[in-house]
Amino acid sequence: MLTVANLFILALASGIMGLWGRALLLDFGIIKGFDAGLWACVVIAAVYGASQMLYRALLLLIRPTRAVSFDVSDMLSHASALVLLPSLLGFRFHIPYPTLEKLEPLAHLAVFGVLLVFFRLMTFFAAVYGEKSDRSVTLRWALYALLASLLVPGGIYRYLDAVAVKREIVAGEALSFAVDNTYTKAYGVPENKRLIMPLDLSDADQIAFLCAPRPDEAEFPESVYVIVESYDRQLSPQTLPEQAVPTVALTRELVFSEEGWTPVPVSREEIPPDTVSLTVSWMEGNPEGLRHRLGVLPPDGQSRVLMVSGPWAQKISRANAKPSVVILLAEGMGAENMGLYGYERNTTPNLARCAADMIMCEEVYTPTPETPGAVMSLLTGLSPLSHGYPDTAGEGLPGKVCSIAEVMKSHGYFTVAFTEGQGVEERDLVFGSGLEKGFILFDDHLPLEVQSAYFNDSVGPRRLVPAGSRATLEKAGDWIAANADVQYFVFVRLRELSEPRYMLRYGMGFMKRMGRSTPMDVYDTALAYMDRQLGAFFDRLNQLPPEQAPIVILTSTNGFDFREWGRHAYNLRGEPRRSLHESALRVPLLIRIPGCNGQTSETPASLIDVAPTLAALTGTPLPYYAEGANLLEETRMREIISVMGDPVEQSMRSGKWRFTWQSGLSRRSLERVQPENVLEFIDIARYRNADIIQDNIRKEPQLVDAFKAQLSTALHDSFFGGAVVTMNPRTAAPAM
Repeated sequence: MLTVANLFILALASGIMGLWGRALLLDFGIIKGFDAGLWACVVIAAVYGASQMLYRALLLLIRPTRAVSFDVSDMLSHASALVLLPSLLGFRFHIPYPTLEKLEPLAHLAVFGVLLVFFRLMTFFAAVYGEKSDRSVTLRWALYALLASLLVPGGIYRYLDAVAVKREIVAGEALSFAVDNTYTKAYGVPENKRLIMPLDLSDADQIAFLCAPRPDEAEFPESVYVIVESYDRQLSPQTLPEQAVPTVALTRELVFSEEGWTPVPVSREEIPPDTVSLTVSWMEGNPEGLRHRLGVLPPDGQSRVLMVSGPWAQKISRANAKPSVVILLAEGMGAENMGLYGYERNTTPNLARCAADMIMCEEVYTPTPETPGAVMSLLTGLSPLSHGYPDTAGEGLPGKVCSIAEVMKSHGYFTVAFTEGQGVEERDLVFGSGLEKGFILFDDHLPLEVQSAYFNDSVGPRRLVPAGSRATLEKAGDWIAANADVQYFVFVRLRELSEPRYMLRYGMGFMKRMGRSTPMDVYDTALAYMDRQLGAFFDRLNQLPPEQAPIVILTSTNGFDFREWGRHAYNLRGEPRRSLHESALRVPLLIRIPGCNGQTSETPASLIDVAPTLAALTGTPLPYYAEGANLLEETRMREIISVMGDPVEQSMRSGKWRFTWQSGLSRRSLERVQPENVLEFIDIARYRNADIIQDNIRKEPQLVDAFKAQLSTALHDSFFGGAVVTMNPRTAAPAM
């Protein structure tokens, strides 16, 4: 009878212990879900019951007894579990300290432990001093302990199955997302959910994911584990298999960088060739660690989301592979003010030093002195009237036109842009303007710094001013250094010279010590500062291993016209302005090709030649016929046309002449909105020899008519045929 009562009370105590342990684990968030809690309760109850019966069996083995006091003290020890009932039923004592309220269940456990130990000692003394018996009763309680312990393995198995992370497969949409001012297309991946990712392995050496915590997350771990799984079946939102078993699961520990997006590379060799789908998931702890295997997980707070971009196909930089590419676009850097191009002031000594192993193009002109249009011409190989940018900003390019960035990305290049688009007074080349197409990472931030003081002891308030080319080149250089092992295409726009003004960081330069400095002095001083920053950047690139040395192109969107307003004299050092004058259209073009010697090219060229040249150098042909030419092969003399404004102004460089004409026609409709007018007609050689007075309009009327007719034809051809792009049959089929 006592045995039955003992077993009944023990079963009741075991149940209380199991339920209380389950409640505690759930309250602390260590386990989650009904099934996990149920099997945790079974395991705790079975372990407690088996341990109590095993203790009794050991006592009887050492000191067998039939004393009633032994059974009574044993039942009282089991009854100690009743102390946990108030906690189990949700009863709480009032505690004035909120931080201690969570620890109240542990206080109940401590009281239970004290009572259990006390009654267990009573049981021990009852066995020692009680009436002796034979040891046959020991086998019975050992059998009871064995039967109870048989529940433990099955309970643990069921518990582990219940707590195994069931990472639900979900689908998402890539949205534009910025981290530290750098945009990319990224998916929001909730913790412990598998997100279907697009797959384009092509001929990549590896794929890379870019990851960053969502900025609105209050707390996010410094490192997480990213799991990339491949599947040999198609996963889609419409047909998600209930039990999708990956062919390969790859785990990467991700330690977030201090700034921007952190890459997670995966070698192509690690992905089975029959892979048709990928999923990405993440969790805070190591999925192979003991904590995750036992289901001892951190408590659920708000649902945490990791932003994941990719996967992006990448090629590894190695000898005999296609070189990486860096384009440096120094807006406002005019060739006429560069010592490298014969200017009387030594404004560019560092570029002159670096140009020793570069191709220096002497006669290069911008297709427009307006920055957005010039940049798009540089990246597409088309004239501004053909691509229509920035009038089509955000709407896409005409026909099948794409930028060289899009083409190179499709060939495994990692494409990045630093545009300084978010200007203090003017915004252009920003994310959403259409220029971002083709760039995996797009940084349009203009770094700012505290304005320097005229005197070191100045205590007056200081305002924020653009940090200039130094900060942007350092940021681009840091990115290149961190990613030098992959093939990349980096585009850097610098607007230090876009609106020349004096900054204390320039030093005195060419400023006058006595008297008032002219706008030309300010510009030349700013240009000399830019030269120092570019020289430091080139020196940094020179530190890369030879197999990682990139092609580097340095050019500009425009120079400046320093003529005074309303006059036709040249170089009178008036306020700098953008126009179709020779000084504003002639820009530098320096090309460094790894392994090639420096040389000079005097063939007239345009920025629209950059994209076809890069396509030839990297083996990534444009899928359409560009208007530009490969500078490494082009030797013929040709006309270079530049345009600007609305109504359209046009300027043509042909042989020794520059002819500039105001067409009076609307850029959008070619309707006449004002009378036509010849703005300038100069002999370039005489202009460069400071021959100010030229009366070519009166002296060469037939040439004037011929230039006007040629420019009018070019304008109409671009307007009516610019949106129709002829496909390059070697790289793309025409649209049906």
